[in-house]
Amino acid sequence: MNRYLALLFSLGLAGCSHAAKPPPVTVVLIAPGAGSGYETYAAQARAGLDACAARTGAQVSAVTADTADETERQLILAATENTDAIIAIGYGAAPAVQRVAARFEKAQFALIGAVANGPNVSSILFDDAAAARLAGTLAGLASHTHRVAVLTGSNDAIFRGEVAGFIAGAHRADAGTAVKAVDAGTFEDAAAVERAAATLYADRYDVIYAIAGKASAGAVDAAKARARAYVIAADTDQNALAPGVVLASIVKNVDLAAARVCDDAVSQKPASGKVVLGAGDRGFSIVLGSQAASIAGAPALARLKALEPLP
Repeated sequence: MNRYLALLFSLGLAGCSHAAKPPPVTVVLIAPGAGSGYETYAAQARAGLDACAARTGAQVSAVTADTADETERQLILAATENTDAIIAIGYGAAPAVQRVAARFEKAQFALIGAVANGPNVSSILFDDAAAARLAGTLAGLASHTHRVAVLTGSNDAIFRGEVAGFIAGAHRADAGTAVKAVDAGTFEDAAAVERAAATLYADRYDVIYAIAGKASAGAVDAAKARARAYVIAADTDQNALAPGVVLASIVKNVDLAAARVCDDAVSQKPASGKVVLGAGDRGFSIVLGSQAASIAGAPALARLKALEPLP
């Protein structure tokens, strides 16, 4: 009789244990909408969250917010639903993340690619200066004229580190390379960037690192109009835009950043403050264009790998 009681007792405990199984961790991405310039980032973030879900069983979802007001509304909705981790992307979302995080102190937020303050906010950034140094190294190695340029969308302080990194990389590749930095003054006007790039190409700056957001497409258009003119793209893989013109893309691995937030939520160890992802963290990588070897030459690419080893 005691054996039967013991069996029933053990089965009861097993049933209680099963009933007490915690619900899955929930992660929501508030993705910027079409025309924001962050569409590729959003797609990468979704891929990273899907990978985390497959690996950990986390419940992930994404909603699109086309305006700042909609972003804030979706952040509030996610916080009121006790979501374990709430992710937003880009500078435009920063004010809303900061306001909502201050209101919902028990919720955990992550902002990718920009900074918002708060003890419950993780701002995940990328080492842009190191990424620009990589671009400068490739530009210095690939240039046929020994004249390269970096074309920015703004002269704000946040870009000074990138400009300095690009110059350092170009001079490390070839100390005699002339380097020019030009501010196009826009992240929206591709025609303005195209004009700035055309002027640089006319002055024999044959490789341009374009960091002007979605307006950087203008640099690609300018390069397509000339012979032996090349672009190193920033942030996302843009090689398909013009395979013979885009020498390489310096890609921010937003998918890994989003997966990191998800993994932290699953382990119940959310980060806070600034987190800067560098090459060693696989925060960025280089994707060579399909014709990079013929443009730069195999010896130059071998030297790039020696100078800038990436994991």
